[in-house]
Amino acid sequence: MPFALKGVQVAVLRPTFGESDPFGAPVQGKPERIDVGNVLVDSPSGEDLESSVRQFGTACDLKLHFPKGFRGDLRGCSVEIPAPWSGVYEVLGDPKPFDPSLTPGEHGMAVSVRRVSG
Repeated sequence: MPFALKGVQVAVLRPTFGESDPFGAPVQGKPERIDVGNVLVDSPSGEDLESSVRQFGTACDLKLHFPKGFRGDLRGCSVEIPAPWSGVYEVLGDPKPFDPSLTPGEHGMAVSVRRVSG
């Protein structure tokens, strides 16, 4: 029997836009929530934000591995991740899936995310 990795369920929060403000800029509405199962969470990395403006701030970076079946644009989205990483993390950049013929296993897209607090 082949070894299979089991991931967690996360929620992709995709921004939506409604009417425009008085200056013509679109107003962001309640985000669309898309549940995605079997997402692998890689080891976190963290750092202190040492600028004078945020001297008590911290950042936590994670690498998520989405299943090959996920189809969707993650640019500008956030991802809500359950415990023990609990929180909403911002997607960095514009992740794209790997070529499925070159990627063994069930996961085919690496997504870098970050949460900043303080």
